[in-house]
Amino acid sequence: MSESKKIPWHKRDVIPQSIIVLITILYSSILLFLLCWAFLVVYLCLWVLFVVLNHRFVCRDCKYHGKFCGSFGFGIFSIFKPSGKEAFNHKKARNCMIFFLIILIYPLILFFFLPPYWIWPLIYIILVVITFLLHKKLGCAKCDLTHCSSNPKHKK
Repeated sequence: MSESKKIPWHKRDVIPQSIIVLITILYSSILLFLLCWAFLVVYLCLWVLFVVLNHRFVCRDCKYHGKFCGSFGFGIFSIFKPSGKEAFNHKKARNCMIFFLIILIYPLILFFFLPPYWIWPLIYIILVVITFLLHKKLGCAKCDLTHCSSNPKHKK
């Protein structure tokens, strides 16, 4: 494997991130289903759309496309063929992150309608914070893509 294709993440970095994301999605899905099955359908469609858009506009330009990457391991899915550019597009990545935040906020707003009204959003917020902290520690901290603004070694 060439130096540029060497993967900086080990499975022990990616698996905990993937597990916490799946737990968060499962938790949200159960509560949304309890509220209304249509809320769950919208939520799951948003996730599918996010994965497709992220792979189309961000992952396929990454040198770790198709590899077990530090971004929750989603890079391994390889929905699209690599573009061959290996050129990170900040605008496309930022737009995908905004969409990601919308997906995270959507269930949070709805959870306030489930009694007891404060516990469900609190648990969800804790799960989301754990997700971001794990990603920052296990994903971003080990990433060598310094052109990504989420990377602590980001070069402007």
